[in-house]
Amino acid sequence: MRETGRQMLLRIPMPAVRPPYAGLFTDPAGNLWAQVSMPGDGETWLRGLGREGTIVADIRFPGDLTVFEVGRDYVLAAYEADSGEPHVVMYRLRTAQ
Repeated sequence: MRETGRQMLLRIPMPAVRPPYAGLFTDPAGNLWAQVSMPGDGETWLRGLGREGTIVADIRFPGDLTVFEVGRDYVLAAYEADSGEPHVVMYRLRTAQ
């Protein structure tokens, strides 16, 4: 049933224009994080913006993630394995020294 639904969705034409982001998140430091990759891109890209609007970080994760939260030093997300099994993951963020 799931595959039938997936095939139906794949037959819908893609829109001519995509939105500039797939999600917005804030962290405890007041940074804004935009998920600038879209589902199906094959990777997940987060761009962090400081309070002044300057880019504070660009982070790329392999695979398509559903991001739930960006913390001070972590990203909480989920993904679905090739087998269809769901996984919840937490990636640790470290600042460059």
